[in-house]
Amino acid sequence: MLGIVSACLLAFLPVYVLGEVSSLSGLSWTLKNQNESIVIPGSVPSQAHLDLLRAGIISEPLLGTNEYDQRWIVNDNWTYTADLSPLTHGFSGETSHQSQKALLVFYGLDTVATITVAGHPVAWVNNQFRQYAYDVTDLIANPVHGNTNLTIVFESAYFYGMNVTARPDVEWVPGDVFEYPFIRQWVRKGPAFVPTGIFKPAYLVTLSESEVASASPVSHPLLVSSNSPIFIEESSLEISKVGQTPIARPNEAADWVVNVTLALRSAVAIKSPFITISIPELKITSPQLSFESLPADTTSPTFVSVNFKIPDSVPDRWFPHNLGTPKLYNITTTIHLSKSSSTSFVTQTGFRTITLVQSPYSQQDIQTRGITPGDQWHFEINGKAFYSSGTNIIPYDPFYARTTSEQLRVWGGGTYQPSDEITGGYDFYTACDELGIFAWSELIFSDALYPINGFMLESIEPEVRQNVRRINKHPSNVQWAGGNEIEGIVISTNQTQANGTHYLDEFVALFQDFLHDIVSEETNSVGGIYRLLNNKRRA
Repeated sequence: MLGIVSACLLAFLPVYVLGEVSSLSGLSWTLKNQNESIVIPGSVPSQAHLDLLRAGIISEPLLGTNEYDQRWIVNDNWTYTADLSPLTHGFSGETSHQSQKALLVFYGLDTVATITVAGHPVAWVNNQFRQYAYDVTDLIANPVHGNTNLTIVFESAYFYGMNVTARPDVEWVPGDVFEYPFIRQWVRKGPAFVPTGIFKPAYLVTLSESEVASASPVSHPLLVSSNSPIFIEESSLEISKVGQTPIARPNEAADWVVNVTLALRSAVAIKSPFITISIPELKITSPQLSFESLPADTTSPTFVSVNFKIPDSVPDRWFPHNLGTPKLYNITTTIHLSKSSSTSFVTQTGFRTITLVQSPYSQQDIQTRGITPGDQWHFEINGKAFYSSGTNIIPYDPFYARTTSEQLRVWGGGTYQPSDEITGGYDFYTACDELGIFAWSELIFSDALYPINGFMLESIEPEVRQNVRRINKHPSNVQWAGGNEIEGIVISTNQTQANGTHYLDEFVALFQDFLHDIVSEETNSVGGIYRLLNNKRRA
């Protein structure tokens, strides 16, 4: 049902209205390669392989030896172009855009790309796991020589990587087991197509400076912009216990803390805003939760956080399906812009505590249960210990853009799974919430050593923050792991390479310091990246 509702919602978004959210899927797209020997219809969300398949230029990439025969696609550069004027035909000149703002919002660009609007450069991007938003108001209002196009030029990610790593100042790291194109674990990990394109939904969001009357709550924060001067770039709703942190076990009798964090861009200055949080099923509404004045700024987000407490006994707890009921509540967040104007959205979530127990076994356990001395390693849900079993599955389809909610699969090393269809194309975590299935989440690092440099850290910090904040609302998420099978690699490298301690130090700095701290700053209810290497082992 969720897929049907979302599909209908996007299909009926008006083409252009003051204060609106317009899907870029409705535009007429063109895809061409570097020398323009191929010019075909494109689509959004999509990827070059999929558009080439629809145009009859290639056959199904997963068949036969196509993974090898179609590598020419990886080696080329691909350009997606669409005329924006169907969405902006009333948006030109100095007077009309004074009371309007236009934002381009991308939830997934794969991967190395240059974005231009109306002939103006907008940005160069290089991270497929981030979302991007750009104020293009002045660019649309002042096109270069009448150019009304949105153009995204994707550079071959393979050749980009080869060119960067060929520089003399690039650090070499040992190991090439998963290096394209000579991947030695093709059967277990899947083929490497290195796809490219606008692979997740994208939107043009227009904001009006006019004050609007209060409206009924919408089903997603993005849709708030349809009737409001504000754009919610990010939203995080997390439920934890008073005093709980990623490294401090929760007090099961303590009050619940409902914390809401929003990244807001506003077309108007709001002097005395406040937020209220309500749970209709429980007949609970928070007091007015004030935050600092919101500036009239659509070029960058302003982060605001508010919270309120609920007694422990009031809500029913969320449990996995075999230990209880996966109880979920609809929580309404209302942003009050003035006495007569407000906007609201609904978030589905649950109340639960989850703890990864790694404390040493007691001497009594060792003696009476015959347990080998060492540390425990199991989860507790709502204070109750349990042992879990599960599976790792590679992404259902190497081409993300054609994955639907009827094809939900997950592998932690493949991608950050989405949490709604409007921004992610399909919804993994909500399905886990509703079915009572635990999800183990991993940052996108796998089977390799990673050299540390400022360029990489600047790219992955917002990636990690955005995804942790996005997934906070899901009670099914039990863990943020740093990566996949890397500890064994770095231990072996430390033992066999003459400069092995250098790689070990980089591992510790990246995973146990940098990434661990980022995750810990963005969540209280879920354990962050566990510290794999203790001081004794490192020594």
